[in-house]
Amino acid sequence: MKRAFLFLIVAVVLVSCKKDNDDSNSPKVSVTFKPLVTETKNLKNVKLGEHIELEFTITDLEDNTGKEVEYIKPQTIESSAYYNNPVKDYEMLAYVGEGQKAPKVDILTYAITYYKADTYKVYIIPKKAGSYEIPFSFYKRVDGNKDKEKDITVLPYEFRFDVAKVKAWTKVEQQGNRFRNVFYFRFEDGGAPNMNFLSSSKWHKQEYFLHFNGQNLSGEFDQGKDIQFFASEWKNGSAPEILYRKIDRIHITQENGPHPYNSIDYYDIEF
Repeated sequence: MKRAFLFLIVAVVLVSCKKDNDDSNSPKVSVTFKPLVTETKNLKNVKLGEHIELEFTITDLEDNTGKEVEYIKPQTIESSAYYNNPVKDYEMLAYVGEGQKAPKVDILTYAITYYKADTYKVYIIPKKAGSYEIPFSFYKRVDGNKDKEKDITVLPYEFRFDVAKVKAWTKVEQQGNRFRNVFYFRFEDGGAPNMNFLSSSKWHKQEYFLHFNGQNLSGEFDQGKDIQFFASEWKNGSAPEILYRKIDRIHITQENGPHPYNSIDYYDIEF
């Protein structure tokens, strides 16, 4: 069954900067970006350990007959208040579609070279919790001529998303010969002022509403804290067997006076 993708399309145009007497100023090459998100995964609720997908389409209206054409995505590391370093912050994998020639990835510069105007996809695997702002740009090279490779430049697109470190676990408590299971979860954002999307330092009031094993539970929320959300009945001799080991959904609401109400949903948190 096909997955229904919700998408946000951001068009970025490769603008011709030719040095000859070409009077046409209309763009000949364009790149359109589309983050691939679903009903349960979007740019706000990525969990550390997951990947996020970005699709882009290169369109080239220039006559490339008899020419060797390359579309190159340089890997840039910019000074930013957000994560964008391909060495320390994330890993990017180029997906090869059916009938497509595999792109070349430079192991030193992390630049990716594509050989045809087409639709492509990359997988981004975050390495740490926090807010990401990964720049994407392209240039076109014809017949390997490096002297003219910057004749066409790109207006950069910044791929932005938030990643939380999420953990859920159980602990056995004992009173004499009686035992029970206590259930916890914990969220961590990036911690820095520009990455505190789950912190009480940014939001005056945060609450969680979760669905676990057929039950709806709620309470106060803050990142960086162990939150007890459930406890089993006491049992003599040993703790009860745990038959369900997943939080189906955690809905977090955020309020801060004059700021607009915000909410984030996280799904399928296993322990």
